[in-house]
This record gives sequence, C-alpha cells and structure tokens, in this order.
Amino acid sequence: MDRANPRVSSYLASVLEINRNPADSNGKDESFDWCHSVQAEPASLKDRFLFIVGAVFLTVLLAWQIAALGHQLLVGGYSRERIIYSILNILVGTLVTIGMFLLHRSTSENRLLRRNLQLAEGLQEMQAEMRKRNRELEIQSRTDFLTGIGNRLLLAETLEIETQRCDRYGETLSVAVIEIGGLRSLRAQLGRQVVDETIRSRVTLLQQGIEASDWLFRLSDGEFLVMWLNTHSQSASAKAERLYNALLEINKLEGLDVPVSAGVTTYVRKEGCDRLLARADLAKKSLFKGGFRLLTAGEAELSPSA
Repeated sequence: MDRANPRVSSYLASVLEINRNPADSNGKDESFDWCHSVQAEPASLKDRFLFIVGAVFLTVLLAWQIAALGHQLLVGGYSRERIIYSILNILVGTLVTIGMFLLHRSTSENRLLRRNLQLAEGLQEMQAEMRKRNRELEIQSRTDFLTGIGNRLLLAETLEIETQRCDRYGETLSVAVIEIGGLRSLRAQLGRQVVDETIRSRVTLLQQGIEASDWLFRLSDGEFLVMWLNTHSQSASAKAERLYNALLEINKLEGLDVPVSAGVTTYVRKEGCDRLLARADLAKKSLFKGGFRLLTAGEAELSPSA
C-alpha cells in the first residue's frame, strides 16, 4: 500500500466537506445556481441575428404586399390575376414567417437540450470524480499517515471479520504486539525527523518479514500489531521471534538504543477481539526492558490483569 500523504488527506477532507455542503460565503448553493443558470440562459444576440434579420425582412415584405393589395382593392384598375397574385404572396410570406418562428423555437429547444446534455455529462463526471475521491478518503481514513500501513480502525474491522471466521470454521489466528521503545528520548536528542525515519525503516523490515496474506497495523507511535491467519501459537512464536531478532539487528547496525518488546498470543474460539488484544498487550507489557514472550490463554487466566 502506498504511503499516505497528509496534504492529499487534507485536500480530500475539504472535498468531502464541499460535497456535503456546496454553499458559498453568502449561504447560496453554488451547484444549484450553476444548474439553474445553464438551463435558463437566454440565446445570445449572435444566435438570434439571422432570425431577427429574416423576421424584419418578411415583416416589411408582408406589410408592403398588404398595402399594395389594399391599394388595388380601393383604387381599382388592376386585373383579377394581379390581385390573386398579391394574395398568394401574402399567404406565402405568412407561411414562411410562421415557419421561421417554428424553426427558431425548435432551434432554441435543441440548444437547451444540448446544454442540458452537457450539464448531465458534467454532473456524471463530477459524481465519478467525487466517488473516486471519497474512496481515496476512505482508504486514507484506514491507513497510517506516516507509514501507509493499517491503523486502529482497519485493525478493528479486520479483526472482527477474522475472529468471526475462526468462530464459524474453527480456523486459527495469532497476533503479535511489537513495541519499539525509547522513541521519546530519541526525539528529544535527534529530532522528530529521525524518529519518523526510524519508524519507517522498522515498518519496512516488518513488511519484508511477513507474507502477503498477513496483516500489519500501527497502533501508536512505536507500537505495531502483526496478524497471522491460519497460524498456530508455535508457528506464530517462531515468526514473531524472527521479526524480533531482525529489529534487534537493525538497532545494532544503526547504533540506536531503542528496546524492542514482542508479545505473542493465539485466538481462542468465542473469546472475542478484546480479550485477544488484551492478552497480547499483557504479554508485551510484562517485558519492561524489552524481550520476547509467548502468552497462552491458560497463562493469561492466572493473571488478574488479563
């Protein structure tokens, strides 16, 4: 999983807020105003120019023909054919004028339809982009911003699913809580950037030490949880010990005094997520100066802290 970017997370959060409340500083809904303005936008003078010229020309022509016809009827002296010809001209001019009005109306409706189609396509693109950003934001909310691995929210969801699967099918599940100590003093001596690089390097080491089907989560500043599916306690203990030794080895190579504590335990059917995490945390907390410990359910029951 790619490393999360705080700037991207902040940007996606702002996008989600705009999606929930698309209002400007005056409290108006900008998306509604945009849609209304596109639908109600009148035709421009350029679009109406030819229609106006044609309408003026036909109006003048009809007025002239009507005036000529009236003059012929009042004054007389014109032939019957000439009068019929004038009447036909008036009828033809009237039909052409009506046709121009109908054509202009149809053109306006087509123009509005095209704008509505463009609006619909734009809204579809916006919705697709918003769904994409919401998915990215959802991923960001379930990953650690520094390392890109799962956080507590993803751990709770995953652990709930996997423990229910174990209860239903009788499969096994083991976890290890690994804590890297001494980060507070290291931050005071060398700064936050060194601590962040130390955490990233340890996460990279842990990722290299687990399989693709395994899970890695960050619980707190220097505390991590590894989850092995279909793994018994002895196999989980061997895997966790290898991770523990690898963390000790990188401490020696870098010359850092950061003790490592690793507590391992296995899920007991029908016990629930809370007791599993409490037992793993108990195994880790008993190692005050670092170390490795496998704690079974029977051993944890002997302690009132479990």
